[in-house]
Amino acid sequence: MDGEHVREIQTNKSGMTALAFVAMAGVAYQVALVRLLSVVLWYHFAFLVVSLAVLGIGLSGVMLVLRPTLASADGFSSRAASVALGLAGSVLGGYLTLSLVPFDPFRIGTEPIQLLWGGLYVIAMMAPFFLNGLFVGMVLIHGAERAGTLYAADLIGAGVAAIGTLAAFSFLGGEGALLIAGAFAAVAALALRKTPANGAAVVVTLVALVALPALLPMRISEDKQIAGAPIVDVLNSDKRLDTKWNALSRVDVVQLDPYVREILIDAGVAVTRLPRVSKPIDTYQPIKDFTCLGFALVEKPSVLVLGSGGGWEVACALTHGSPSVTGVELNPAINDFVTGSQAEWTGHVMADPRVHLKTAEARAYLSRTDERWDVIVSAHTISNSASASGAMNLAESYTLTVEAFGLYLSRLTPGGILYVTRPEGQLPRLIANISEALRRQGMTPEDRVVAIRLRSGVPAGKEFTAGVLVALDPSKLRGLRPTIMSYGAVPIWGDDAVERTDIAQGFVKGALPLATDDRPFFQFRGTWLDLTASDFDRVFSAGTQGRRALENAPVGEVSLLVLLLFVVIFSAGATAIPLWLKRDSWKDDRPGLARTATYFAALGFGYMFAELALVHRLGVFLGSPTITFGVVVAGLLVCSGIGAAISQRFDITQTPKAVAAAALVLAALGLASHKIVPFALTLGAAGAVFAALVFVVPVGIILGMPFPLGMRMVNQHRGHMLPVAWGFNGFAGVLASALSILIATEFGFAALLVAAAATYGFAALVARNG
Repeated sequence: MDGEHVREIQTNKSGMTALAFVAMAGVAYQVALVRLLSVVLWYHFAFLVVSLAVLGIGLSGVMLVLRPTLASADGFSSRAASVALGLAGSVLGGYLTLSLVPFDPFRIGTEPIQLLWGGLYVIAMMAPFFLNGLFVGMVLIHGAERAGTLYAADLIGAGVAAIGTLAAFSFLGGEGALLIAGAFAAVAALALRKTPANGAAVVVTLVALVALPALLPMRISEDKQIAGAPIVDVLNSDKRLDTKWNALSRVDVVQLDPYVREILIDAGVAVTRLPRVSKPIDTYQPIKDFTCLGFALVEKPSVLVLGSGGGWEVACALTHGSPSVTGVELNPAINDFVTGSQAEWTGHVMADPRVHLKTAEARAYLSRTDERWDVIVSAHTISNSASASGAMNLAESYTLTVEAFGLYLSRLTPGGILYVTRPEGQLPRLIANISEALRRQGMTPEDRVVAIRLRSGVPAGKEFTAGVLVALDPSKLRGLRPTIMSYGAVPIWGDDAVERTDIAQGFVKGALPLATDDRPFFQFRGTWLDLTASDFDRVFSAGTQGRRALENAPVGEVSLLVLLLFVVIFSAGATAIPLWLKRDSWKDDRPGLARTATYFAALGFGYMFAELALVHRLGVFLGSPTITFGVVVAGLLVCSGIGAAISQRFDITQTPKAVAAAALVLAALGLASHKIVPFALTLGAAGAVFAALVFVVPVGIILGMPFPLGMRMVNQHRGHMLPVAWGFNGFAGVLASALSILIATEFGFAALLVAAAATYGFAALVARNG
């Protein structure tokens, strides 16, 4: 019987199906968890919690080191089914934790109990990753001689789930997208052991998928506030009018009073206004709002609104007599609202024949049109919500880079105006980037840039509403003080400045690194060495001021450093203790142990470096985060699965050559990436996808070979070290996800590709030496 189960796991449909479904459960859980935590908490903390939870995969390797019999042939199928069943239950446990535990990370500095709640969060979120890693590790070790075929099922299942989970958000919501991971795991258990209990588990997880979100909604942090009240209270009342989920965010329409409706993104991470238009738009006087200032500088301007959101700037432009307004909005759910359920509230302005609404990413749209506009407006367009990739976000937005501003300037008419609003503390970098873009086009920035802030009485440098006016014709910016002040603003830099604040003086110092397409970290605040103890206190004591802390405090940087510190300490301890406890198992082959650990750790670093670098470099011209995730992340997983399957035909003596080939391909891509992006930006949407696939397919295939070849090589020479290989690979992947941001902020994503190549090159040397 056991021999039959061995063959089942290695070759038969049920075993391969179980492995694929567990892989699907793992990816669905991770992708949905990032999205849910962005709503429940804030995105930077979501990244922190999920990254710590992924350490569970490394811990599964520790368990396999301590309990190698888990992968033995005797009773294997029954044990594997039990692990899959545990995975299904742990997903439900993770959801219950999201709903019941009152974790508020912005209060850690003032409420020590939050450390306990945070620990419970991490443990509950880690359990599914641990059991997922344990199942996959057991199967790969159990059938290591066919590692290529098994690893292919794992990767292809993960790739399919990556795409499927993005689609699931629209019809299951974020809660359902998470809970479906439990159903996948239960199906895996049923595929291995067709028992009544496992069949019942499938039914229970499906019922939970439908019923649990309604019975026990997620607990949204009370530090998320709107109009002085917790957003969760608004969302749980009749003030919430509508809700949509998609791969980009959760989007809610709320009515705060009889005259104000707003669209909340990820429960208040970002907010966009819905204009109340109760009579024909042409009967309104020009709206004198801060974000509408740009429209007053050109008579009857043609307008482009980047990030048109709820339509406030579109309505403003029409009241200023604009004959043509193009609104570009990335999130289709928002466009669905303004053209559907909220169309009557907004006076159907989006259906006005002068308005052209596009669902697209700004850079991608502008790169594929030759149209010119008199005024281009970008009003607080980047947010601190999660990217579809789930990668760490230090606001790595491609809409505020030097190259982006060069594109915007090239789409202005000769007398055109570019108007960009951001929090006041970000104006120095904003002006630095714009100035560099002007210089690259042969224009002097000194007489073409005016900085302004809302006249609110808030201390200098702290105002949330500020901005920059840029004109191709310097005469457009002369004598603007009366106009600027009539819109509730005050100039703080330029010929008409009336408040030359300290922050304004920083505009010309040139000390800030530029945000470029290769280093797109607009909100990154200098260098890592600049962080102080007070920065950590500001972040973890922000409380209800958390939303402003995202703009004025180094939340991302602090979260990342905390993650790095914890991962290094945790990984060191988690690997050292079992290696010491089992020291008699490899006392006669310590060099072999070192080579095994080093080889698979290098693969963990290299693959993660390559994946994140490709997401960012190719994402510039793919535009939509959803398309980027589908083409790059899911494509890379599926193609790596194909490569793993192909590797089964290779002799293990070819391992060093396969790894070296991966290193060469990544190095070439890293060195050539600065030429790839400008070319691909000129292609249409279909052409951009094709161009990305030209790189993703071969890279994915070749990156899929080294791991299963290494597993087979270790299995042949030192099979008892296979758990070490699995554990070190898992820990390295988590550390690499954080370390990659450090590398990218200092050296850029092209350098990250070169770093990936270097790690694969190092792994090739290790493989060559045995």
